[in-house]
Amino acid sequence: KAKELHFKEVCCASTGNMGLSIATYAKKEKIKCTVFISKDANAEKIEKIRKQGAIIREVNGDFNSALNAAEKFAVKNRIFVCGDYHFRKEGQKSMIFEIIDQMAYDVPDYIFVQVGNATLISAIYKGLREYKLLNLIGKFPKLVAIQSKSCDPLVTAYKNKSKIEYQQPSTMAD
Repeated sequence: KAKELHFKEVCCASTGNMGLSIATYAKKEKIKCTVFISKDANAEKIEKIRKQGAIIREVNGDFNSALNAAEKFAVKNRIFVCGDYHFRKEGQKSMIFEIIDQMAYDVPDYIFVQVGNATLISAIYKGLREYKLLNLIGKFPKLVAIQSKSCDPLVTAYKNKSKIEYQQPSTMAD
């Protein structure tokens, strides 16, 4: 999308994986890339991002701190900020299109999705909703969000009927 809109530079906030993906695509398209990442992030991931030619801006704090820094940087420098925004969801929803297509439009009763901040499950929902609106599928499957007991802010908020509160991750996944 950045290329389509004629941006010559992108930035993002990342815990590692998204930064590596964006840095890789930016390198391929010869677009300058800056990745904002916690100084406590996985050192191997930071090095992989750096090897793709991205500029690393380490921040004190978690992903939200990196996100705030990336957004301020993007506004100040008039560059395209990538991340958990609507363009990402448009790309992610194609995953469910491919799955349903490969299942010959025989939709399962349930779809289980791992969630962190829930961008993937919301993209799957959007894709399914579009297929249903176009009458490409006959039923809408139940979507089940899965979170680790060690870091379950969505589950906690749902059970307590409260707003989602940040939880410091304490899982094997970084």
